Order: sequence, then C-alpha cells, then structure tokens
Amino acid sequence: MGPVPLTVAANVQVMDEATASAKARYPDWFDAYCPHDEYQPHCLVALTYGPHLFMWNEIDDNRYTQYGMPARPILSFELPGELERAALLVKVGFAFGKTPDIQLNYLEGMEVLSAM
Repeated sequence: MGPVPLTVAANVQVMDEATASAKARYPDWFDAYCPHDEYQPHCLVALTYGPHLFMWNEIDDNRYTQYGMPARPILSFELPGELERAALLVKVGFAFGKTPDIQLNYLEGMEVLSAM
C-alpha cells in the first residue's frame, strides 16, 4: 500500500467496508489491472463507466499514477451510500480526469494532496 491520506487512515473501517462493497458491485474496477515490466511500468485501462483508477508508484512512494480512465466517470452522488460517504472523506481541489499523477506529502505536519 502506498501513502494514505490522513482521513483514510482515521476511517479504516469505513474505507474497508466501502472497498468490500465496491468489489462486490463493480468487480471490473478491481480487475482492471495490466501486467507490467521494467520497460513498461504501467499501461492505461479503459473503463466504460466507473471511477478514475490510480495505482501507487513503488519507485516514488508518495505518488499515485492514473491507469484507468472511464469513458463516463461515475459521480459521487451516483455511488451507493457507503461508497459515497467514503469517497467524500478525502477532499481534493483538482479534477481527476486531468490528473495523471497525485502527489501526497506531509509538509510541516500538514497533509498536502496535489495534482501533477
């Protein structure tokens, strides 16, 4: 697991329940992984409908890299209750559709999520 936002770490049970629910309802979100090697570190997976998918970049341990781009992104209000509550715990000031990387840093004791 990569770096985790503070609100996620503080709400582990909520996140675990939301993840289990999402896996049961939308298994294609979790199966949308492509094998990679040192010459091709990741590839993009296209989804018809769903969230933007990010994976932790093991080389740079504070960055998540987008690998799944839905044709039609799911909006938070369209999610079932427990998924919407979990998604809304982490507030960001950027659009996922225009974000190839998300950087998570802890500067001066403060969490900083930024789009790259």
